[in-house]
Amino acid sequence: MLGSLDVWRDKTDPNIVKNIGLSDVVAFNITFHPGEVTFGPTDGPAVARWTAPSAGTFQVDASFATVQTTINNAPNAYIFVGTSSNSLGAVPAFATTIGYSQLLSLNFGDTIDFVVTPNGSTKTTEVSATITQVPEPGTLLLLGSGLLGLVVAGRKKFRK
Repeated sequence: MLGSLDVWRDKTDPNIVKNIGLSDVVAFNITFHPGEVTFGPTDGPAVARWTAPSAGTFQVDASFATVQTTINNAPNAYIFVGTSSNSLGAVPAFATTIGYSQLLSLNFGDTIDFVVTPNGSTKTTEVSATITQVPEPGTLLLLGSGLLGLVVAGRKKFRK
């Protein structure tokens, strides 16, 4: 732990850093934003894994951006859904992002891996991902009928 930076690594690199604080932290000439995860894949790939807590449909939105101002070679970004790879290509130069947005049907325990791999001398890459479960149509129908029942009951009571 470095201040509000939580660091996971084997030796020096690859490493994964998350700013668990509420404000930006500047260290190693990098600005770490609150709640976001950065990957340093110099000596090998850096991977963060998410596991589906239940079966269902999930909206997955992610972006990758290089956060160091000096770029030698941009790292490559991938998203693996189980064993299926989605290559997003090289992460663009500083202050530019590449994104991923998919609606996925997952089973309990399925995994999504966010991966950054080295490409020569790479720089630290910020990964921001949001995964949201999408309500099933049956759940929405049940909720809607319950709300309709409350409205009807309220109207009957009001008329008396």
